[in-house]
Amino acid sequence: MFSNSNNNTRNQMIDPATSYILVYRSRTTANVDESAMQGIVSAAQIKNGRIGVSGFLLWKNGSVIQGLLGNRNSVDSLFLDIRQDTRHRDVGVLYQEQVEALTYPGWALKFIDMNRSAVSPADWKIINAGIPEHLRLIMFGAL
Repeated sequence: MFSNSNNNTRNQMIDPATSYILVYRSRTTANVDESAMQGIVSAAQIKNGRIGVSGFLLWKNGSVIQGLLGNRNSVDSLFLDIRQDTRHRDVGVLYQEQVEALTYPGWALKFIDMNRSAVSPADWKIINAGIPEHLRLIMFGAL
């Protein structure tokens, strides 16, 4: 199981002058099963660590909520790649904003397969730190 994968163990502290968070939702196509998702996550953890982006990905019954945090150019470039990935459909931005120093500690990409396990209270606290309260209900209701 890969619900607690943390490929990058160093803190992903982003320069507050250029901190940017983007949260989107999408649906995976029918051919994305658990094995395919594991491959996607592994590749994303490597790429995110290389380009200085951190974040989380929640997956449940084919629905995805992903948060990306980093330099705006890196996040925008990565999101463009995601939008063009044919394994996604119905991609839509839920939230994006310049933010103060925010960290996803050691998370090049924190993946939580919500089909198998719940999000721990500690992980919810970290995820929610960058999300306005009014948006949390909308976002997480989409799963």
